[in-house]
Amino acid sequence: MLMKRILLLLLSLAALSGQAPEAAARTVPEQRLVNIVNGFRGTEGFEVVKVGRLGVWLMRSVAGMSEAGADPEFRKAVKVMNGVRRVVVVEYEDGPERERRLFNDRISSALRNSDLLMSVNDGGSSVSIYGTTDERTGDMRDVVIFTPDDCALVCVFGRISMEAVAELLKDNM
Repeated sequence: MLMKRILLLLLSLAALSGQAPEAAARTVPEQRLVNIVNGFRGTEGFEVVKVGRLGVWLMRSVAGMSEAGADPEFRKAVKVMNGVRRVVVVEYEDGPERERRLFNDRISSALRNSDLLMSVNDGGSSVSIYGTTDERTGDMRDVVIFTPDDCALVCVFGRISMEAVAELLKDNM
């Protein structure tokens, strides 16, 4: 359900990005975000999952060879990952209050000069999406989804095809 919500947000963002005025794109500070996450690895209540270029490639390869790979919907989901080179996910809801606040402050500071593509308040919880849109192709690059109230951070570094996201959601609506 969370993944579907994220995909819907990305698709909405892609639709809106074509209407936005041209501006100098400010990319997210990938290495700074990774360094912050690394600093909280091993902290009680912080669950960190990092998948690098090789891991993403292996996921796509295994998915293509599996029985599920014959499923057209599954193939569309894998297609969304084609341009992705690194994924970092942090869930820290069970972390101590002090560390959660510190993490939120550091991530917010790191993203301060990045392009905020969309901000949504959903039931008292805020979701902020940062990244860069490619006006020429409609793709998004280096997307960061930050939900400090729900204690979650999702970083997808690389390129995400909005056409592939739309194709995937079309069959799931």
